Amino acid sequence: MNRPLLTLIILSLLTGLMSAPSAARPLDAAGRQSSLLWRVVSPAGAVSHVFGTIHIADTLVFRQRDTVLQVLDSSRTYASELNLDSVMNQLSPKALMLESGTLYDLFDSASVEAVCQRLGRVNTMFATACPRLKPGAIMMIVAMGEVQRTAPTSIDEFLWARAKKRRLQRTGLETIAEQLSIIDSMPAGYVLEQLTDTAQMSGQLDRMRRLYAQEDLDGLESYAAEHGGMDDATMQMVNDNRNIRMVGRMEAMLRQGGAFIAIGALHLTGRASVLDLLSSRGYRVEPVTGGRRTSWLAPAQRE
Repeated sequence: MNRPLLTLIILSLLTGLMSAPSAARPLDAAGRQSSLLWRVVSPAGAVSHVFGTIHIADTLVFRQRDTVLQVLDSSRTYASELNLDSVMNQLSPKALMLESGTLYDLFDSASVEAVCQRLGRVNTMFATACPRLKPGAIMMIVAMGEVQRTAPTSIDEFLWARAKKRRLQRTGLETIAEQLSIIDSMPAGYVLEQLTDTAQMSGQLDRMRRLYAQEDLDGLESYAAEHGGMDDATMQMVNDNRNIRMVGRMEAMLRQGGAFIAIGALHLTGRASVLDLLSSRGYRVEPVTGGRRTSWLAPAQRE
């Protein structure tokens, strides 16, 4: 399995892009102000920032405000959902495989054939192994395969590399084991429904990348809540519980100040959002607006 493919799979393991709020909160007339960048002030006055990312390599989502990079460059510490320096060493192809049995133990033969045909159209490398793959792993591979890759990297990788170049102290808020456990818990029926609707997944991803490029958190929240398709218990596990865990782990950095936290944009929405959790713990949270919008990619990297 090649490194770029593994990286895309890792970055899409229900981190932000594929997750949705367990229940959309009612919006007031103004809604949440459009911004992916938020200033977070600790009860003692230390200032940090939280930025919402999207885990795809797409030139449209790289059209961002220069304010974000200015804030990053002036920060002291950096955190993303995963530590991208060590994540590749923690993942083996075996982690994507069923521990026992095959897909035929979960679905009827016609469904398995349809799922594996769709996987084969996206990535022939996995075609032979398809019956032994975890349903959630197949969904992630298919999802990323159906998103046209128009940029050389994702925003997550881009920001991590920039933080590394500027010698910021870097860390991850979750472990690979924790994210892979989400795949293992995906209801097989939900995955089958997603994989047998050939138009749904690519259409959803296209809509969400456009909302993201507009910094429309309200739009992302509403769209994800409408099209997420998961029950409340599952969504609490794949989104709300993760928000609580990530907030707990970022608090030491936030108390020190000078932190730049980059996590999936959907973690900034919903009734149990990272922003609302921070507010409930005494942090002042406010959007950062202004700045010049331009592509973060060098001209040679844009298609």
